[in-house]
Amino acid sequence: MIAKLVNATGKDARTTVDLSGVRHIYGGTLTVLQADDAEAVNTFGAPSQVAPRETTFSPESPKFDLTLPANSFTVIRLGVAR
Repeated sequence: MIAKLVNATGKDARTTVDLSGVRHIYGGTLTVLQADDAEAVNTFGAPSQVAPRETTFSPESPKFDLTLPANSFTVIRLGVAR
């Protein structure tokens, strides 16, 4: 399962992801592309100003809360069983 979430505001946003109908969730990854400044761009002098950060992610149930950082694009990749 792949879910893509966007927080286009200047503040962190808490959200609930509800995967009703899923019996089991296998661990996966959480990839966040974020910069504190919404106008940030990568340059030759600062090539990692906006760079994806990937972490392992294993929610404990099909319904879970997630905090999306300000000005971020988040991709959740999980294995699921119906």
